[in-house]
Amino acid sequence: MKCMNCEGQKMKVAKIDYPVEIPGGPSLKIKGIEVFQCPKCKDTVVDSAVSAMITKMALSSLFTHYWPLEKAMPGTVATWIRKAIGMSNAELAKLSGQTSAAFSQAEKRNSDLDSLAKLHLLIKTADFVTGTTVGTDSLGMMMSQVGELVHDRGNVDSVEYQEASAG
Repeated sequence: MKCMNCEGQKMKVAKIDYPVEIPGGPSLKIKGIEVFQCPKCKDTVVDSAVSAMITKMALSSLFTHYWPLEKAMPGTVATWIRKAIGMSNAELAKLSGQTSAAFSQAEKRNSDLDSLAKLHLLIKTADFVTGTTVGTDSLGMMMSQVGELVHDRGNVDSVEYQEASAG
């Protein structure tokens, strides 16, 4: 593969710390991700399989962070998660008994999700990460699988989690 920025410089496989920015939420750094990188300009290319793994790692980290239902989930974080798993706000609003407009306003205002909407979003996140569709009946099993994914990353070294700064 050749770099598009450096007149055809050949890209090489490199391990990098890959940042995942979540607007209004925590910063994640997935450490030890293998990418193609230009040795001259450091431009990187991530293939689709690695990109999918990065998304699942970020979702797993967010799941374990926001699982205690007492912990507030800001609307911007909910939006990022919802989009990452391919869920519309209308679908999540319907699951949690809200109107789509009300849910959309909560996301835009960045107000915290109510517990029921958060529970449904976390269940759908666990389904997405684990590849299951078992729902609330097997939530404990899904929590275990998501936890295993966070701890069994294959070639990934670690996930660094940093709270969003206030302000």
